[in-house]
Amino acid sequence: MSIDTTIPLSERFSANARIAAENRATFALDGVTAISLIGPPGSGKTSLVESLARHVAGRIRMSVIVGGLAAARDAERLARIGVLAVPVQSDNIAATHVHSALPELSLRRTDLVVIEGAGNTLSPVEFDLGQDLRVAVFSVAGGDDKAAAYPRLVAESDLVLLTKADLLPYVNFDLELFTSDIQRLNPTLEVIATSARTGEGLQQWEQWLMRHWSPSKAHRASGRLTDPASDWLVE
Repeated sequence: MSIDTTIPLSERFSANARIAAENRATFALDGVTAISLIGPPGSGKTSLVESLARHVAGRIRMSVIVGGLAAARDAERLARIGVLAVPVQSDNIAATHVHSALPELSLRRTDLVVIEGAGNTLSPVEFDLGQDLRVAVFSVAGGDDKAAAYPRLVAESDLVLLTKADLLPYVNFDLELFTSDIQRLNPTLEVIATSARTGEGLQQWEQWLMRHWSPSKAHRASGRLTDPASDWLVE
């Protein structure tokens, strides 16, 4: 399902905001924390979800909404490691897509929902999905101009993950320029360089999430997290 761009922006914004509020209320009712990973195609979002799922398996009940034109394939990839993943076949995931996927997630048996997708990275109209935290994802392979190219995404995110950091010695990527663009758009935003191949930055990313999510929700929902801060540390 795609967004009907013939509808006036003001109406689209109001409709999306209403549905996002409903999603947020549904997550809260079941004690679920929701985070969105939003970034251009090929930026490594699914690999980040995979690494997160492997580490928290058996301790945090996690499910995923995967948006994108190859969503079914990415959902199957996550299912192979035991993650419940609902595909949304759209290159512009919005609150209505998330709302439609909720019945398939078994929220009463879930602590954390990750919403992965390209989203509308330039326009704020469908920006709110009903998540608690928004994470912008860019890759070294995508170029050092991406933060400047997607200013709205950077300005309204809670964290930036720079993926494929193991490629830095081999490509023309100005890390200082990339970081300065982010600081100009969102001065307090943290940037974590990661690599799913080498494991670089993954511990920092997990610790950030543990600091910023709502662990009390997970305590109430599952009763299984006795020491969340230490549980999330990579051995």
